[in-house]
Amino acid sequence: MKQLCALVLLLGFCMILSGQQIRERGSGSNEIKFNGAYVIENYLEFGYERAFKNNTALGLTAGFAFDESQVFDFALLPYYRTYFGKKKAAGFFLEVHGAVYQKEEFVATWPFVYVATGQHYIGAGAGIGFGVKLLSQSNWIGELNLGAGRNFFNTDRIAKGYPRVGITLGKRF
Repeated sequence: MKQLCALVLLLGFCMILSGQQIRERGSGSNEIKFNGAYVIENYLEFGYERAFKNNTALGLTAGFAFDESQVFDFALLPYYRTYFGKKKAAGFFLEVHGAVYQKEEFVATWPFVYVATGQHYIGAGAGIGFGVKLLSQSNWIGELNLGAGRNFFNTDRIAKGYPRVGITLGKRF
């Protein structure tokens, strides 16, 4: 019985290995990314991007704050990019993005002490950005980007603008 299980495992392993294809650099169209620029500010941002053949891409990032000092507590930022590099979806890019986010109101009761009021405000905006994406031979990506956006709702309670900064690492598949 042990020999039969070992044989089945060996055959399964061989089938998995034979089904693997070696891809060319940049041949994938999907990317999963993590933005490390905001980590020191207690804000985590993850993203997904889908590249197209005409050197454009659509993506979505989601961010979560763990500190009341951030511009927003939760954000979804869809974006559209045009790349100007020789490789597929790599090199210099220009970006147009939107944003939908939530911010909880805090009141300072004492220096460095903030108390939540329980009021949540929704904001939405749009902005532009630019950056550069580098692609390794094993389809790892590194990205630097910079941009800004303008809030259109609840500007009396939420900041009128927001930054878009990225030092991003990810994998293309």
